Amino acid sequence: MKKTLSILLSVILIFSIVSPVMAAIETNNIEVSAYSFDNKIYDEYQKVVITSDSIDFTKYEDSLTIDLSGTDKESIKNITIVGGTIEFDMLTYGVPEGLYALIVKYKDGFIPVEQWEPNAILVKEGHFIFNDEPAVASDALVNGITVKFYNVEIDTEVTAMIDNVFVKCTKVSDRVFRIYPTEANLVNKDSIDVRLIVPSGYYFRTIRVVESDVYLEKEIYSREEPFSFYINSKTVEFPMDSEDISVTISGNNRFIDVTDLIVYNSNKIKALTPLPLAAGTYQMAVTWNGTSEIYKMDFQVVTQGIKDNNELDKSVLDFFVIDGLDLKLTLFDNQVLRYVDSSSKTIDLSMYDFDSFSLDLRNSALLILLENNLGLNIKLKEYQFEISKQSLEAISTKDAYIVASKQEEFPAIDVRYIETSDNLYIDSNITGMKISVPFKQNVITYNRIEALVKDVDLAVNVEKAYLSNNMVSFTYQYTGTYKAVIMANTFSDVSSNYWGLKYISPLTAIGIIDGMGGGKFAPEGNITRAQFAKLIAVSVNLPIGDGLSYFQDIYTTAWYYKYVVALEKANIVDGAFFQAENSILRKDMAVMVMRAYAYYTGEDLQQLADNSFAKFNDLGGLTSEQVTCIMAAQQLGIIDGMSTIVYAPNSTATRAQAAAIIYRFMKVLELL
Repeated sequence: MKKTLSILLSVILIFSIVSPVMAAIETNNIEVSAYSFDNKIYDEYQKVVITSDSIDFTKYEDSLTIDLSGTDKESIKNITIVGGTIEFDMLTYGVPEGLYALIVKYKDGFIPVEQWEPNAILVKEGHFIFNDEPAVASDALVNGITVKFYNVEIDTEVTAMIDNVFVKCTKVSDRVFRIYPTEANLVNKDSIDVRLIVPSGYYFRTIRVVESDVYLEKEIYSREEPFSFYINSKTVEFPMDSEDISVTISGNNRFIDVTDLIVYNSNKIKALTPLPLAAGTYQMAVTWNGTSEIYKMDFQVVTQGIKDNNELDKSVLDFFVIDGLDLKLTLFDNQVLRYVDSSSKTIDLSMYDFDSFSLDLRNSALLILLENNLGLNIKLKEYQFEISKQSLEAISTKDAYIVASKQEEFPAIDVRYIETSDNLYIDSNITGMKISVPFKQNVITYNRIEALVKDVDLAVNVEKAYLSNNMVSFTYQYTGTYKAVIMANTFSDVSSNYWGLKYISPLTAIGIIDGMGGGKFAPEGNITRAQFAKLIAVSVNLPIGDGLSYFQDIYTTAWYYKYVVALEKANIVDGAFFQAENSILRKDMAVMVMRAYAYYTGEDLQQLADNSFAKFNDLGGLTSEQVTCIMAAQQLGIIDGMSTIVYAPNSTATRAQAAAIIYRFMKVLELL
């Protein structure tokens, strides 16, 4: 029996309060059969089958609906119900990548019932990745563009299209293919659509195209954002000394010599300019000592409502006082009227650094905001104040003020709290305003973010906070010094006086290392090579994805496969056999961590080793690289010996020792 069903779109809220009339939720009565879905395919539906041994869905067809949890973008059609089986076609174009629950809803008499299967539908983006993105046009014409399927193996030939034009495609392996664009495919193109066609359908992704080996990470910038330009290279190498590099910006009758440069590595530079840029098209030119090439890259600056926003900026500056790093802003009627007329609805002072900031919002100006149903948003360098209409209404008979300062100390905090922001002292009569501060941690996952507040009596209180767009936000309630923190996990086998607690807590708080389950960390247990490989990969935020490993003893189904591949790509591990499940030896741990250090910094390990004063007498029989890495790591304070003269290179390492090494490693790299 076929019947087209209406689609009920809803989100399952875990941990929500369940009202007495909420539907009964059952999870063991249905099974879902479906392939993984592609969120880049917009015109081809894929089949889903739901079966149940205990439910006859035919009885409930008049009230039955189907829902994919957490999204409103899926589309369902061609639904067929026969007894305990439901078949339908589903389109997931635009649905974010992830695992989704599938829910069947119906009424059994007057009682609403939900049968749902968690993690039933896997949505992927394109099902393949580009081996190297973006594509350099000249290189792609000669060497092609390599694509790798990451969750399907293709045992047949693949036909390729670029922007709906067929192109040559060759098979490298069951997961890897190479497509060859023509010059017509790439001329005057910023991106191309790649479609790989297989007998069962097709897969689709878009890749950016750049003309030069040196390119900007993005080509469109907003006037509201800080002007930080990331300059990348594919094969050419930048000098490691920024003074050898020249970066200039020209356009719109402007010429700027950019001198604030940060060289991350030989393939990545960050260029910063404090000077404002009006909307328009600009060209950046990059060259350096030792090359005759000048690499030129176009970019755009765009702004909505730029005229009104400029009027606001000019008006604010009339009553804006800069005294060194002390900023003082007074808002009268005229400034607020400009604010009301602006499209940004933000007073943007983000180009000015500060130690202290004060706001004086006069009462007549405050009333203008309320008459227009507005609050007030102020953006400082790295900090934001969002004042709601309701907060202003509470002080509608007064002038409003804020005094903020970054020059406040904070009492020592419990080791379980991991600091994630600088201290910010706030005194204001505007309660309930939202304050956002920069999040300063390399976080993979986290349990709970909070704001600690030291009040005027020096007591430390805890307020709720949350993380969004790399900013920690909390609500101002009373005068005090605020600090954002992450709450670390606690483990029953790691006591408060255990030597490794100060290393374990920070790493578990930010998701670098996990426990062993059951509330235990097993600090004295050995750590395997696979486990340590994951620690290295996530600590320096290596790109984690699918790829091909040259090790003969690891398989794509292994949990650690993607981390080992990431380390291989970065030349941190190599060889024919990885021996993932073996306990890692202290000599191998030193090599792995120092190769990662060299990858991240580009520094010479031998020079570090030569400066070491370590007197280890048990390094005989090791390779020269192993000795160099041990001595370099000791020089940086990343590792300790078992004594002043014993390193024990062939001994295994405990999980607590590994946590200590990763913690010190991240501290040296300023990642903690």
